[in-house]
Amino acid sequence: MFSLVLVGGATGLLWALPLPTYDDVPAAEVTVEASAERIERGRQLVADACAVCHSSAEDPHLTGRVLREAPDDWGTIVAPNLTGHRDSGIMDVSDGALIRALRTGIGSDGRFLVPYMPRYPRMSDEDLASIIAFLRSDDPWVLAAAVEPKGSAPSLWAKARSRLTWRPRELPAGPISAPPAGDALALGAYLVEDVLQCNLCHGSTVEMIALERPTEDEDFLSGGIAMTDHNGEPLYGANLTFDAVSGIGEWTLDEFIAAMRDGVRPDGTRLRWPMRRYLGLGDDELAAIYAYLSNVPHVARDVPARSVYPLPGHRLDRGPHLFVKHECFSCHGDKTPHGILRAAAEHFATDEAVAEFLRDPSAVRPGTQMPAYDEVIDDADRVALGAYVRSMATARHHDD
Repeated sequence: MFSLVLVGGATGLLWALPLPTYDDVPAAEVTVEASAERIERGRQLVADACAVCHSSAEDPHLTGRVLREAPDDWGTIVAPNLTGHRDSGIMDVSDGALIRALRTGIGSDGRFLVPYMPRYPRMSDEDLASIIAFLRSDDPWVLAAAVEPKGSAPSLWAKARSRLTWRPRELPAGPISAPPAGDALALGAYLVEDVLQCNLCHGSTVEMIALERPTEDEDFLSGGIAMTDHNGEPLYGANLTFDAVSGIGEWTLDEFIAAMRDGVRPDGTRLRWPMRRYLGLGDDELAAIYAYLSNVPHVARDVPARSVYPLPGHRLDRGPHLFVKHECFSCHGDKTPHGILRAAAEHFATDEAVAEFLRDPSAVRPGTQMPAYDEVIDDADRVALGAYVRSMATARHHDD
């Protein structure tokens, strides 16, 4: 009986406690010098490493969001506002505190941010400075916005892990340089392991977050981590090793680049959310990632299939059929006829305007994560899909 009371008391204490704080790791007194080159490089790095969590599919502004794809075990995870707003954003957070947060995972208030945010202990000093220079710039993505997402609500499991197994990273003991020019494998390792941190979604389990280096995972990049889509249904990180059956061993370099940049698989289907398009990566960087992945140990690991959504008949419900067939709900919400749809649909005055947007969204919104559907959905079907999208937006107004 006493042991049960003791366990219950410990559990209650964990629920009451916030994530641990580390006041003994001071933020350096440093000011990052901005330059046009740094801001441009920072924009690329933020687009590829930060925006996936701090912006939404339809809005590139770094105002934060609820990470619906995060594993249920973590509780409610919210990425904060990174714009230059004084109260809601990071205007009053020093450069040294930002560096500490990015390097170690310790927030500006000393609180541990994991599992909310990757840590970048091995990112080069120059790349880190570039990110901060961009966050301090007047780029539209980071202009002050008074948007303050609700705070995260970590689960008991996350609180326990943050006190027992997950720890902040050490601040580097000395300078960190980028990989040498011309070394494709080193560049690929740097991008996959240290910048993009692909194993956070494509590793074997969420426990891998505790590893000092991601390659300590025996099933490195073999997929299987359970996440959820916007409808709460399970989905799983894909196998990125070059296993010919369960991985990407049959993909050519050109096919890999098309998947990473355009979101298109070799079979012509679109990659599913939360996988994003890496528009900022150059051909040399994508080739380096491909070369690196080809040298990662091949793992024969069949990732569970995601939930199958009922596909409405094309003749009876053309719009809903297309919405489900092309997995629009992955980014835009509920698949049901009167479910939740992003307010972006309301910006289009006609069905034809939606259809034209779908042809090539990047022509209207440069930098958007949304892929082009010009060669995927024909003109008539794009209009039908546009009609359905607009009807859902209208239905949402009525529900509100």
